[in-house]
Amino acid sequence: MELVELIKRWQGLKDTAKEHEEARKEANKEADLVASAVIGLFLDEGIENIAVEGRTYYIGDDIKAVKLNDEIDRDQIVDALIASDLEHMAPRGFNWNSLSAFVRDLKREGEPIPDALAAVIKLSEAHRLGSRTK
Repeated sequence: MELVELIKRWQGLKDTAKEHEEARKEANKEADLVASAVIGLFLDEGIENIAVEGRTYYIGDDIKAVKLNDEIDRDQIVDALIASDLEHMAPRGFNWNSLSAFVRDLKREGEPIPDALAAVIKLSEAHRLGSRTK
């Protein structure tokens, strides 16, 4: 009976976490709307910062590089960095998630990991409890 009780407890916790996640998402959506209104007022009024109940609020500027358009691919950006003498910003790399998906597929198909990869990576396996509705 202990196993059944633990499973019920686990499911209850997962359900509670899901409810809180949905509430968190809704709160963040509303917070984003309010933030837009506050930013508009800051800019309209020329306010740099304001203290309210012991906290100082201000507008922070985030500057990010983004692709010029959707047709630009990673190789073009790497080529542009190299042409701009910024090779240090364009190291050879790979994506761990893609590599993990690749080795998962190999394992599922019963295929060995290529020797060169096996010499530099290992598989990390972890069990997790899952559930589904009937």
